[in-house]
Parts: sequence; structure tokens; C-alpha cells
Amino acid sequence: MWTQQSRGRMAQIAKKTKRYPSDLTDEEWDRLAPLMPKPGR
Repeated sequence: MWTQQSRGRMAQIAKKTKRYPSDLTDEEWDRLAPLMPKPGR
């Protein structure tokens, strides 16, 4: 079960975690979406 203490700890870990250079933001994905191929089926 999540407690306030564990939520705070996870938030701190998330802030420390560095993103990969290849990670994209939602805004970047929105710009790339029209260029992506359609699903096969």
C-alpha cells in the first residue's frame, strides 16, 4: 500500500533518475506521430 512516505521517496527517486538521450516528451511524440507508419492490421 502506498503511504505518504513511500510516495515522497518515489518522487525523489524519479527526480534523480536521468532520462536517456533517446527519450521523447509527449510533445515530441505528437510531432512525430504523422510520420510513423500505420499498423499492419
